[in-house]
Amino acid sequence: DRENCHLICCVYVSPDGIHWRKKNESCWNPYGGEMGAVCYNPIRDRFVIASRPDGGDRRVTISETKDWINYSETLLCMQSDSIDNALTELYIMKPFYYDGMMLSLIWMYNTVTTQHSTKFAGGTMTVQLGYSLNGVHWQRSLREDFLGCNDGEQALGFKPLMTMPGGIIREEDGGIRIYATATKLE
Repeated sequence: DRENCHLICCVYVSPDGIHWRKKNESCWNPYGGEMGAVCYNPIRDRFVIASRPDGGDRRVTISETKDWINYSETLLCMQSDSIDNALTELYIMKPFYYDGMMLSLIWMYNTVTTQHSTKFAGGTMTVQLGYSLNGVHWQRSLREDFLGCNDGEQALGFKPLMTMPGGIIREEDGGIRIYATATKLE
């Protein structure tokens, strides 16, 4: 909606992943800001949406829906705190279900002191692991890099400064395949 500077988002559904149709009266994430991620939570029989509270707000909120029409109010579930390194921000988290619990890949934006007029110059993006027993209340695990700036260096041919996981798939053997992008620069 260009006149009001708002995104108008809707949900499309498909029975086979090929033929898609718009779900009437549906909406994608009516409460949060950009950078959302969603997965089905069989523990609560709902879809869980992780997003920012508002544009530029570097915290993570959770909202739920069963039908993509009615939503729970957002609940703040994660933010940086005094245990984190100085200037560290949570960028977003990607939740997924695994063996009776919810796990998440938490993008940690490690900003650096800079002379630039913006703090978003020269930082790195690493990934921590989070977990939840119900998909609503979340914890970070060891607060160590699960995916860091050294992961994939040999295969990529460069040391990535930003590691950003997007897709998570459970393999038939129980393993987890993580699809991610990496960049040399921000």
